[in-house]
Amino acid sequence: AAGSGSGSSEGRNVSVTGAVTGGDEYDYAVVFSPNGSRAYVGQYYGVSVIDTATNTVIRNIYDSVANPLGTVYEVLLSSDGTKLYALNYDFDNVIVFDTDTFAVRTTLTGFDAPYLGAISRNGAYVYVGNYSGDSVSVIDTSTDTVAFTVSGIDSPYGMDVTPDRTHLYVAGYSSDVVSVVNLSTRAVTTIGGFDGASDVVITPDGKRAYVANYTPDEVLVIDIDPANVNTYNTIVATISQGAYLLALSPDGSSVYVSDYYSDGFAVIDTATNTVTTTLSTGFDSPQGLGVSPDGTKIYVGNYGADATIVSSTIAVGGAAGGAGGNGGAGGNAGGGASNITPGGNGGAGGAAGSGGAGGTGGATVSGTGGAGGLGGDAGTAGNGGVGTAGSNGDSASRNGMVGGAGGAGGAGGNGGAAGVGGAA
Repeated sequence: AAGSGSGSSEGRNVSVTGAVTGGDEYDYAVVFSPNGSRAYVGQYYGVSVIDTATNTVIRNIYDSVANPLGTVYEVLLSSDGTKLYALNYDFDNVIVFDTDTFAVRTTLTGFDAPYLGAISRNGAYVYVGNYSGDSVSVIDTSTDTVAFTVSGIDSPYGMDVTPDRTHLYVAGYSSDVVSVVNLSTRAVTTIGGFDGASDVVITPDGKRAYVANYTPDEVLVIDIDPANVNTYNTIVATISQGAYLLALSPDGSSVYVSDYYSDGFAVIDTATNTVTTTLSTGFDSPQGLGVSPDGTKIYVGNYGADATIVSSTIAVGGAAGGAGGNGGAGGNAGGGASNITPGGNGGAGGAAGSGGAGGTGGATVSGTGGAGGLGGDAGTAGNGGVGTAGSNGDSASRNGMVGGAGGAGGAGGNGGAAGVGGAA
C-alpha cells in the first residue's frame, strides 16, 4: 500500500493587471501606506493619493500659494503612516503632510535640489539627497528637523540604509561611484566600477546591495557583509538588465526593476542573481516603484502615462509522491530429511506513488506568463518483505533450510511535473 507525503516548491509570478486612473501623467515615485490601503505618487507639481482597493485616485495635492509644490521626484512615509515627506525639487524644500487631513505639518528648508531619498526601516530618519549640493541631509522624524548634513557625495541619486542603520549607500549618477556613509562618524568612502549609478536597494539581511547601473544596462551586486573581509564593499555579480530605479519584495527574494528607456519592467531572483521575468507592455518611461506591504501588488510610476499596476503572486507546486509500498514476504523454507531446497525470495516492493503536479502559473493580461511551480519531491522507496524461516528437518542431525531473503523495496516515485506557465 502507498504511504503519504507532502511538500511544496515556490516561484513568483508577475503580470500587468491594469493602470491607475485619475492621476497626472508624469508619475515618479510611489510609496504604500503601512496597511496597504493607500499609495502616494510623487508627480509633476503634485502628489496623488490612490485607494488601492479600487485603484483610483481619491485626492490630488497640488500647488498652493502658501506651500507651492514643484516636481516631486520622491515621496517617503513615516513608519506609522501619519506623515508624508514630499521632496520638493524645484523649491529646495521638503514638505511634510498629515496623511489624515492632507494639511501641511511643516516645511523644511535648506536643501539644494532634493531629488531622491530613503527612510530607515524603523522610520527614525529620512535621508535626502541634495543633487546640486553634492550632499545628503538627515531629518530626525521625531522633531522633523534636519539633524545633520553629510558633504562630499557627488550628484546623489537613489540610496538605501542598512537595516542596522550604521551605513548609507548612495548612488552617484555623474560621479560613477557608490558612496558609503558611516552614519556614526559621517565619514564617506566610495566604491568604483559604475557608469551612471542611479539607485540602490539593500536586502533585509543587510548582506547585499543591488545597484542600477544605468548607462550599460546592468544591475550590479555589492557584498556589504563585513564578515566577508575579502569581498566586503566590492562588486561580486553583474546582471545584464536595463535599469533605472529599483525596489525589493518585502521578503527580499526579488528585486523589481524599472527600465526607463526600454519601457519595461523586470524581476531579479536574489537567490540566483538572474532575471526571471521581463514585461514590455503597459509601461511608458517607467520610473519609481512601490510595493505593497504584503507583496501582492506593485505600482510603477510612468513618466509618460498613469501608474501601471503589476500583480505579484506565489505559485505553489504539487505535493511530494507517497512512499513506496512494502516488499512481499519471503517464501517458506524447504523442509524434509535433507538440506535440499531453500525458501523462495520475497516479492519486490511496490513502486512509490508519483509526485504531485506543480501549480499552474498565473495568467497575465500582457507580457510573458508567470513560471509554473516546481514539481513535488519523489516518493520514498518501500521496504523489502521479510522472508519466513525454514521448518525443521525430520532428523535431529539435519536442519531445514533458512527462509529466502525479503524482496527488494519498491522504487521511489517520480517528482511531480512542473506547473504550467501563465497565458500571455
